[in-house]
Amino acid sequence: KHACKCGYTEYKTTAALQHTPVADVAVDATCTTDGKTEGSHCKVCNTVIKAQETVARKKLGKVKNLKVSKTTTSYIKLTWKKVTGAESYKVSYSTDGKKWTTLTTEGSVLTVKKLKAGQSYRFKVRATAGSNQGSYSSVLKTATKVSAGKLKTLKSAKSGTLAVTWSKLSGADGYQLYLSTSKKFTSKTTKKLTFKKNNTVKATAKSLKKNKTYFVKLRGYKTVNDKKVYGAFSAVKSIRTKK
Repeated sequence: KHACKCGYTEYKTTAALQHTPVADVAVDATCTTDGKTEGSHCKVCNTVIKAQETVARKKLGKVKNLKVSKTTTSYIKLTWKKVTGAESYKVSYSTDGKKWTTLTTEGSVLTVKKLKAGQSYRFKVRATAGSNQGSYSSVLKTATKVSAGKLKTLKSAKSGTLAVTWSKLSGADGYQLYLSTSKKFTSKTTKKLTFKKNNTVKATAKSLKKNKTYFVKLRGYKTVNDKKVYGAFSAVKSIRTKK
């Protein structure tokens, strides 16, 4: 604007000022929040020079290396590899693969308690972060141990033989019967008999030494993934064979 003494006023057009850019810092995406790319705007007029774009939140990885670290008659302890970005884990277990019970834990170790002895179980785990959920792990099949063996009767009706009866163990796939002339059940003094049916609750051991004291103990087992998971041994009982 130019003004003269006579009152004449004149306006002249000037070129617009150039924007003064300021960087809008990029924000990394996490497993719980979206991110943003780097952008910029004008420091003077706030005009957006380069718009920031949304970066989708990261996906949680699939849980791997799900394993059993310890098994008893009433609980199973599980471990697995941690997933980057996970805030917690959902552990689901089932006896039939249809009805599942789910527990939540923050770490990569969980002991699932109050389980039934000699029962087969299936487990699967997924990572979570807020509403974000990863894929389930592969299903792990395992079982609790059967209860401790229970001997009922020992009889030696014939020379060099021994008849044994025991209690049926719920969930057992079979039994192992140990007869030994040594309290320590050393390999050279011990005879082991294996029975592959749950409803087998009696047996007669033959070709034993005559007029000899035998120590006897029993345990049940559950077959899991082609491997035997043994229960605890019964209390040891003893009897002398007939002459």
